[in-house]
Amino acid sequence: MRGGGSGGDARGLGRLAARAAAAPTSSFLRACDRTHHPRQAVEWIVYSNDHLDRSDFAADLAPNAERIADRRCSEVIALRGSDGQLPATRIVGDDRERLDLGAATFEFIFPGFTSATGNRASYFADLRVVYMPDTALPNAKYGMLPDYHVRPYSAAMRQLLALDVDTFVSGRWDIMTREQLVDALDYFDAVHDVAQQAFAENVAVWLFEPTEAFLKEKLATRWGHLEGFEDHVGITAFRFTHHYLTGGWGREDTATPSAGHG
Repeated sequence: MRGGGSGGDARGLGRLAARAAAAPTSSFLRACDRTHHPRQAVEWIVYSNDHLDRSDFAADLAPNAERIADRRCSEVIALRGSDGQLPATRIVGDDRERLDLGAATFEFIFPGFTSATGNRASYFADLRVVYMPDTALPNAKYGMLPDYHVRPYSAAMRQLLALDVDTFVSGRWDIMTREQLVDALDYFDAVHDVAQQAFAENVAVWLFEPTEAFLKEKLATRWGHLEGFEDHVGITAFRFTHHYLTGGWGREDTATPSAGHG
């Protein structure tokens, strides 16, 4: 998206991304004003993933802009045919591709299955910033993880830690440091692992109350400081246990998980 480029302030970039990524045109323009981001004609729109709150409104914002998306994302958008969510005009197939959009140069990276379909990170190397929506948070408040690919999620997200990055923008809540991203992934892994432990210890994992009590007993000492832990750790664990009770919810749980990368 033209205007500002990758040479600006990282926090300004993050605020703009966080406020505008899920917003219709009017909210986007207000976000530009609040961050002192100059209004310019939009020449490119980068679809981070297929979700309507991430790649809708192109028809209103800039119908003539070049629209860039991951191949998987583009296929879902084309099949969905939603009003306002215009098909991609430039499709990225490589898992890591450099995009030079004039005012901004960055790498568009698919680290593996994380969230939604074709969810990609935008890596601004000169700012040491990664923007990737619908992923890690600096708290425990996302809860149900309805759009997460829970089995490969952590390993895929940790691929981003190999980048020279110290600021992570998730599009929800606050901008995160590298250390906060590591903590967020460690928390995810801890809940996932203890949810599996609940199976082994014969907890009635099909019932919410005993599942929640078991998770709080095991994790409160280490993770109870996280905002939202008390209200959300139970539902997050319930999500994990039911993922395995039902045999998995996504392509990564099929007999040929590599098909999702083909």
